[in-house]
Amino acid sequence: MRTATVAVALGLGLTTSSAVAGEVDAGAITSFQAGTPALAAEVNANFAALVAAINDNAARIAALESAATSTTIVSGSTYCVFSLETGFGASDASGTGSWIGVNGGLVEAVATFSTDTSGTLTFTRSEVGEVVTSLGGIKDIGDPLGSIAFTWSMTGVNTLSLTLPDETVSFLVAPGGNLLVLAGAESGRSDDDSGRWASANLVLAVKAGSCL
Repeated sequence: MRTATVAVALGLGLTTSSAVAGEVDAGAITSFQAGTPALAAEVNANFAALVAAINDNAARIAALESAATSTTIVSGSTYCVFSLETGFGASDASGTGSWIGVNGGLVEAVATFSTDTSGTLTFTRSEVGEVVTSLGGIKDIGDPLGSIAFTWSMTGVNTLSLTLPDETVSFLVAPGGNLLVLAGAESGRSDDDSGRWASANLVLAVKAGSCL
């Protein structure tokens, strides 16, 4: 992520002139010719130049990795969120009053992450339907559109936790933070305790300047 890289570079006090300090100093390298004896001091100097460049690069990589574990991965970013859900349920017994149902749909939202670990989830589309044979048709069970606030935190570079009003969910973060993934499944009794439901969902959040 270019913005984060620039911020890290500034935070480490790096300048343009030092950005290539990890390169091997050609002036410190001795070239040997065939038939000419190699002096130990010159050979050691060559190895020392290589070791210095390698260590410098290792230190820079470690600093970047350390910075990447901070909140800079998602801080100040906007994500387009797509949630797919499907489910199936059935009553415990057959006969009068029995039912079989399926549900599924798509929910879209925009997640905005502030720099102070707060954020807003704004729902832009909710098309979820349920078919229950005993009801003889389809009913819309989509959630009403609106916005909710959340707080967020990062664990390393791979896990993003969102604390919503009624639950906390954890996303797997792709390298660079451009994609967030959440997959889940659950099962339980129906609201009237006449049967059991099972459902699964997949949530993808893509970093973007704006969402369609």
